[in-house]
Amino acid sequence: MTFEEFWQKGIDLLRTKISDPGGNKIVIDNWRADRGLSGQRFPLVKASDAGIKCLSIHASKEINIPKEDMEVLYGMWGDYLSGEVNRMDIIDSIPRPAYCLSLMKYLKDNVS
Repeated sequence: MTFEEFWQKGIDLLRTKISDPGGNKIVIDNWRADRGLSGQRFPLVKASDAGIKCLSIHASKEINIPKEDMEVLYGMWGDYLSGEVNRMDIIDSIPRPAYCLSLMKYLKDNVS
């Protein structure tokens, strides 16, 4: 699946969940390949073609994850999971790696 196809399916999924009339918020578990789930979570606020907005884990500050950052991570994902790319490589490539990694894991698990 190309990134554009993956992104559109992911954004459609997130928009549906964010706008749930039952008021169920979508919350993402913080995740890293080397440590798994951390027990920390962050809520999503908005999903658009340009990016995803969430609240930070600790300060409830709004964080913007641009589509471009997710595209970079999408290209590295297989190598990250196999250990060929480490977290420091991702930190050098995108500015908010904890949020991007967790979002990518959620999307990869839920988008087909």
